[in-house]
Amino acid sequence: NSRNGISIIGVNGWNFGPADLSNFNITETSLLVLSSTNIHLTGINASGSAGYTGYGIRVSQTSNSVISGNTVHNRIVGLQIDGNTNFSNNIIDSNDFSNNTYGIGSYAFSLLGDGNSITNNNLSNSKLLSLEVCGDDSLIISNNDYTNSANGISLRSFNGWSFGPLDLSTYNIPGVGIQFSYSSNVSLSGINASGSGKTGYGIFLYEVQNAT
Repeated sequence: NSRNGISIIGVNGWNFGPADLSNFNITETSLLVLSSTNIHLTGINASGSAGYTGYGIRVSQTSNSVISGNTVHNRIVGLQIDGNTNFSNNIIDSNDFSNNTYGIGSYAFSLLGDGNSITNNNLSNSKLLSLEVCGDDSLIISNNDYTNSANGISLRSFNGWSFGPLDLSTYNIPGVGIQFSYSSNVSLSGINASGSGKTGYGIFLYEVQNAT
């Protein structure tokens, strides 16, 4: 019944997990990693109750780390990432962040850093948005599952980035397949954002300049 669970702050080179935090009724953040490097998070269950409260895992201002094989359901955000340009060279792979309001979220005005990869994650059944990333001009996104999420991908504050190919047509996303906002000099190629039933938007550009 605590508001927050575990905080890892200013640590270099540590493996954490497995750990089951799902039974402790933590209402805000189950696991926080802040200002750390070379952290490996694996086998952590930070799911919440059916009330969709708080963050499962939040990683901020952290670099050269691996987030893999973790599970978060029934949270506002499964994995929250942010960093004031200090979130870089991190691998987010093969996690189950399904059935949250946001699968992976990022603060709108807290740019990450460069060199992060988000691959092979289950982000399905997100109530609002599967994946949100702000400001990583060498980001890698591939093989994530967005099935039955309200909206697919939101990318904000990118400059000089090429994205694609990507096939979103099989995920039954009724809202926006992929959105770019407040970005410039981006290239989109080979994206299939088709849907069924003529619902929503395939590709949505907002305040974007010099896109091809």
